[in-house]
Amino acid sequence: MISFAIYGYQNGDPELIAATFNQDGNPCGLEYYNAKRNATQDNRDYPYLYWYVDSGYLPDPYHTVCVNQCPTKDGDNPGIKCSDDVGDKDGCPGGNYYETFVLADRLCIPRSQEYIKNISSVLSISFWESSISDIEATWYLIIIVGIIALVIGFVYLAMMRFCSGVVTWGLIILYFIALVAFGALCYLDSTGSDIGSHYTPSTLKSVSPSVLKWISYGCWAVAAISALALCIYFKKIQLAVAVLKCASEFVEDVPTVLIVPPFFFLISVGFYLYWVFSAVYIVSTGTIHSDDGGIFADVKMTNGQEGMIAYYVFGLLWNHAFFVALPQFVIISACCIWYFCQADGKNPKSPVSKSLCRGLFLHMGSIAMGSFFIAVIDALKLVLEYFEKHMAAAREDNTANCFGKYCLACSNCCLDCFERFVRFINRHAYIQIAMTGESFCKAAEDGFFLALRNSTRFGIVHGIGAIFVFIGQLFITLLSTFIGYLILTKVGDFKENIYSTTVPLLFFVLVSLIIGHTFMSVYGVSADAIIHCFCMDEEIHEYGARHAPKLLRQFVDKHVPQRLMSG
Repeated sequence: MISFAIYGYQNGDPELIAATFNQDGNPCGLEYYNAKRNATQDNRDYPYLYWYVDSGYLPDPYHTVCVNQCPTKDGDNPGIKCSDDVGDKDGCPGGNYYETFVLADRLCIPRSQEYIKNISSVLSISFWESSISDIEATWYLIIIVGIIALVIGFVYLAMMRFCSGVVTWGLIILYFIALVAFGALCYLDSTGSDIGSHYTPSTLKSVSPSVLKWISYGCWAVAAISALALCIYFKKIQLAVAVLKCASEFVEDVPTVLIVPPFFFLISVGFYLYWVFSAVYIVSTGTIHSDDGGIFADVKMTNGQEGMIAYYVFGLLWNHAFFVALPQFVIISACCIWYFCQADGKNPKSPVSKSLCRGLFLHMGSIAMGSFFIAVIDALKLVLEYFEKHMAAAREDNTANCFGKYCLACSNCCLDCFERFVRFINRHAYIQIAMTGESFCKAAEDGFFLALRNSTRFGIVHGIGAIFVFIGQLFITLLSTFIGYLILTKVGDFKENIYSTTVPLLFFVLVSLIIGHTFMSVYGVSADAIIHCFCMDEEIHEYGARHAPKLLRQFVDKHVPQRLMSG
């Protein structure tokens, strides 16, 4: 990756990608060699693109010139100069100026809607060009949204220490209430009751009364089966709640673990900025030109350059997976150290720094191997998405095309299932490595069979933990993005300097989602590590779990006489 980045720095010119081009194919604000005209044009003193009026009273969409400043009123505008490749330095062609405003620090956009409509045929700005410009205008606001998401993440994790039990049982109660209430509404509606017809969803209004009765019976049957399952797995749900509380206790006893997500987030941001910066340079090594009269340039790349971009994208996927896996391992290792120190009633010294050293100097190869598997799956998903877009553009009545879409859908489904399996194997392999120091393959095998022997426990803990992780990610993402949207639209002049709020909002969501995922990984990964340690502790000490934290020891002391059978 570094060699490709160096190649891009030496041969690329990213300013041309976002530059605006006049009617002669020369970029405004830059010095440029025009191969078509075999001449070099220096427009560094003319950074704005202006549509001039050549004949009539409306600007021509294909008559553009680079100017030193945008006209601010109709009629005479002293001080405006045009580049000499189209106009002259004492005035622009035509000379009939009209009022404009500056957009994205590049374009002189008419104030008149009639003028804008006349040049709209060439004002269709491509997604990448407008995206680059909008990111340049709002990059520091994206950073602010990231900081806001960090603060919200800290607050949410602190709340989990006191709310995990209440939320778990509250969700279970709401589940039963929803099933019973929906069944009751369907039954009342089937009998012609006013209450049922008033509150039943509109989508069920056309359903016959007999079908509504069967729906109500089905809801009540599911509720009864769920109640039976709740009775059977009641103790294991209690164990899951105790594990989630222990995860919160771990965060409370080892608060430095909260530094892990923002620390690696900052490192990741640095890498992503480097990657984007380098990728823009690499893309700009292609042939950049504007021959079709458009105001933005096109980029043509050779097969070798496209291969370089593909390799660079895979490098991003692998590094992203590594930056996700390494903090996971650090949290897991710190949690394992904390767990096995609880029998002595003492908290370990510097578990996070020790775990970081273990991850970097002892087990980096294992972490990189697990990350590589995830990167390969992500790359395959991108390839399938590429083929899916091309299939969608084909004719719908093509039988072969329909068969291809079916195959792609099946492939996507299988790949998603396989990805979940690999992520599950990776996580428990990292936990096993943190406890035993085994190699990746051996740890993956032992961790998988431990989870298999205790599948119900792992399933319930992981399921309930996933609910908390999802709620946390949703809370952090939505609140941070909403605050960022308010700043973007209500504060300062951001809205005046961007093409659309879409790309900044997408980056708000992306940054908030990454931070939310990183923060909630502390909670979710800790819960998985604790149940893994607990099951291994039980097996080693014949279901005694001697090293368990206080909350889990209370559970073991209460239920050892009628211990839970694993699986």
